[in-house]
Amino acid sequence: MFSSLARNPRALAKIFIVAVLALVVSVLLVSPIQLPVVLYKLMLALVAGVIALGFDYLFFPYSVPSGYLSRDWRSDPDAAGDDGIPDYTICDGYIPAFCAAMLRRALIVAAFIVAVSVGL
Repeated sequence: MFSSLARNPRALAKIFIVAVLALVVSVLLVSPIQLPVVLYKLMLALVAGVIALGFDYLFFPYSVPSGYLSRDWRSDPDAAGDDGIPDYTICDGYIPAFCAAMLRRALIVAAFIVAVSVGL
């Protein structure tokens, strides 16, 4: 099972969907009255993540992580990386900038989600 996940990480989506459905069913069985509250809070966290990505695009338009790739990923969006090498390499000399852009985006999204979640 784990070897197939190493070859195709997108297969994790199926595992996450099953886990979420199992948790929703468990909440429904334990306390059915709480299900709308749980779904509402989940939606608020998801909306916070989407707003955070919009914030990142709005305030850092020239520093999107995909801008540091040597080839435009939109030319072949279905690349799966089955051969074991990266489909889209980072331009020479831009690895620190790429890492900083990825870290910045992750921190912004995490901060927005934590801020909304703490406010609940």
